[in-house]
Amino acid sequence: MNKSIIFLICLFFATTSSAATKIPFYWDSFESSGITYEKAVMLIAVADQKGKFLQLDTGSSDSYVYGVDVGINLKFKTLSGSLQTHNFKAMPKMEADKTIGTLGTDYFKGQCLTVDFPNQILEVTNCDNISRINISWLDSFRFRTGHLMIKVSSGNNVFKNVILDTGASIFPLTLTKKHWLKVVSPEDAKNPPFKIKASSWGKEVEFKGALPVAPICIGSICESKAVYIQPNLDFEAAGVEGVVGNILFYDLYSIIFNFKNDTVGVFKSIIRKKA
Repeated sequence: MNKSIIFLICLFFATTSSAATKIPFYWDSFESSGITYEKAVMLIAVADQKGKFLQLDTGSSDSYVYGVDVGINLKFKTLSGSLQTHNFKAMPKMEADKTIGTLGTDYFKGQCLTVDFPNQILEVTNCDNISRINISWLDSFRFRTGHLMIKVSSGNNVFKNVILDTGASIFPLTLTKKHWLKVVSPEDAKNPPFKIKASSWGKEVEFKGALPVAPICIGSICESKAVYIQPNLDFEAAGVEGVVGNILFYDLYSIIFNFKNDTVGVFKSIIRKKA
């Protein structure tokens, strides 16, 4: 075979294998106690269903469609206009409105997902081209629940079993109550000054919180934002210590979830001007 033809074939496969699928996402807001949270939910538009969306939720190991008895395939568009199809499990007891389902981490199995918060882009690759020198790789691993866990610290308190959950957008950190008591002052523990009512899988739940005595740190990112009590008692039973949401990242950073080797990294986004 002609050497130039062999070269072109190799180039084609190299380009194809490293090509990224880019999916736009949209922020949705919600209101609680008269306060509007602008970046509360990450939504992906469903193809052929105008005004219908999927919520991106890296805290969910599976993808679900609401209000149906049998799982179905749903399609969503990439930036290039091509369609992606995925099978969603049925969640019949969850009511659907404009958000008709959850896109979980099963869709990204064996791949790398980069969540570029400032530019509102999800980039899915086969992990071949993620050796960017500016990535700060976090202490992370896959837990027995199937979630990717990261390490979070506050002063001398270190929590290793913490889920990085895009479905918990507005919460910097929620901890099970016994761990929450370690990071807040005794005064705030008696009377938490922050309260947010939010929907969790179709149920309204009140989250109570307080400022930490020492900043919350994830790698080199440290913030003194409110920490909330995780109301899901199943987490503690499963050994999950807490959940980190998007608010610590979404103005400046991108997160890479490497589902091929079970690692998580963070880097500063190059913010592109919108047309």
